[in-house]
Amino acid sequence: LQRTGEIPGRDEAVDAVEAVKRSGPKVAALAAACILSPAAFYAFFVFAPAFYPLPQATVLATRCLLLSVLALPLAGAAIDARRATHGDDGVAADAAAAAALALGVASPAIFACLASKNAHAAALGLTVAAFVHSAFNAALAGWLVRAFDPRARGAVLGLAWNVAAALVGGTAPAFAVLLIEVTGSDVAPGFYISVLAMLAVGGIRALPRAPPAASEPVTARYTDAT
Repeated sequence: LQRTGEIPGRDEAVDAVEAVKRSGPKVAALAAACILSPAAFYAFFVFAPAFYPLPQATVLATRCLLLSVLALPLAGAAIDARRATHGDDGVAADAAAAAALALGVASPAIFACLASKNAHAAALGLTVAAFVHSAFNAALAGWLVRAFDPRARGAVLGLAWNVAAALVGGTAPAFAVLLIEVTGSDVAPGFYISVLAMLAVGGIRALPRAPPAASEPVTARYTDAT
């Protein structure tokens, strides 16, 4: 820097900023697509102690989350297999939308299982939630990283995901308590997750199904300052 007056990598940074600006209209749709994952996680696996003693709730949630690990590679393998046979880059987007829809439909029943105070019913509900939630995450992650300009992926995804996680995910347990108090129904939070699932489906459908056309190559000028 002292010898040339240039900052190594400066051109690449400028290109990335421009790419983020061009992706701006998609950020709201992306945030909508991302709200379901953190909200469902907090509602199902963090809010569970509201219905059971903490040790029992911890064991239930942990066991079901460990089982859900199986859904990640299975969903990814199924998406890859379908893409290989159909040659459709929108397969992951369709899978994410289908999983979001399934979670939205099942959420009231899952909360009914939790509110039943029956450990076996709660385990069944949380297992369903964990598997569908993990399948949604697997499909969403594999698709989103290919749906944006490579120079803007980190910034756009980071912005949308963290806004969704902070505003909707982190507040999900508190909002669930509020819904139960206002409605008098332990199942009310399940309908809240259903609404978020519909918003997620809308966000997914508003984003490109396939990766964007290859843009001009990223050019960066690095200066040897040694």
